[in-house]
Amino acid sequence: MRIVFFGTDDIALPSFHALLNSREHEICALVSQPDRPAGRGRRLTSPKIVVAAKEKGIEVIQKENLKGNITRQKINSFGQDINIVFAYGCYIPSVIYDSPRYRSINIHPSLLPCHRGANPIRAALACGDEVTGVSIQYIEKVMDTGDILSSCEVQIGPDEIYDELAGRLSTLAADLLLETLRHIEAREISPAPQDESKATICCKWEKSDTIIDWNMPGGEIHNRVRAFSTSPGAQTVFRSKIIKILRTSFQPTCLAGTESLAPGTIADVGKRDFTVTTPGGSIIVRELKPEGKPAMDACGFINGFRPKVGERLG
Repeated sequence: MRIVFFGTDDIALPSFHALLNSREHEICALVSQPDRPAGRGRRLTSPKIVVAAKEKGIEVIQKENLKGNITRQKINSFGQDINIVFAYGCYIPSVIYDSPRYRSINIHPSLLPCHRGANPIRAALACGDEVTGVSIQYIEKVMDTGDILSSCEVQIGPDEIYDELAGRLSTLAADLLLETLRHIEAREISPAPQDESKATICCKWEKSDTIIDWNMPGGEIHNRVRAFSTSPGAQTVFRSKIIKILRTSFQPTCLAGTESLAPGTIADVGKRDFTVTTPGGSIIVRELKPEGKPAMDACGFINGFRPKVGERLG
């Protein structure tokens, strides 16, 4: 198939490379978001998928949105059989998604209709879901409501963080995409409508959501840490400095004798981790990033900062 690929985020890279390495498919163009400032120097930086496309001599179209007629005509001029969208970051109008012979499909890292919208992986982690997956659907006017062409589910580990889950789902998506394209071309696909009664929508995360409220139930704090690790990081304050908590475990019981401690109090300091009290259990901190310092495991933090039982976070 001739393909125009729409993608920006790193999660789309394995699918993009899978198509590049496939003898059955040809990527004739990539549509991506414009370069953005990144790093401490805030230099304009291209998405990795754009760099990969240019290295292969693939034409790249970088647009903030697809409102202009010239842009739309350009995208529809490649004679593609299908458009594939994965983490592009912009609404695609019907004049584009209805144009190819096999229409346009979207790869979504959740089990639709659960977690429609942006950030479905963070949503799954923040909600404490035990199962998620990848869905491939037709694109329709209302985001993530199209008929499902294929899906595959995976278990979520109790301490799994965003980067780890996103990595697994990106690999799964690449395999599922190739399989789905084979079935589309062979006309062996039976699209299934989504069950609207089970639909959920991802909320838009605000910066304030990354600040840990130690009065929240411990399980919810643990899930927030997982959802925001490693970027932007769930943050709190220790000795008047911001620290980002990057990896934790949760125990639904308090350490003996610590039940009366205020939430956010360090209840125990071991050699490799330390424990913080929360309502309904204990947070075991395993990895963190102090302000102005690189990320480190809790052992390095304990040796360098010498936290004491009774000190409070937040």
